[in-house]
Amino acid sequence: MQPSPSPTTYVWLTRAEAAQHARASLRTIDRWIKSGRVPAHRVGRSVRIDRAALDAVITAGGAAQ
Repeated sequence: MQPSPSPTTYVWLTRAEAAQHARASLRTIDRWIKSGRVPAHRVGRSVRIDRAALDAVITAGGAAQ
């Protein structure tokens, strides 16, 4: 029997947590989501952002893209 692959762990952030993590304003996070730079997922009435995707945008220079 082969071991099952380890599940990928996602860390989901709210818009406010993403802004704090990126040291940016909520408005900047909203612009990144609207432009498609940061993928966001709606969960009920709230929005969640994958921290790894946000880190990739920050590393790439954020608004410089």
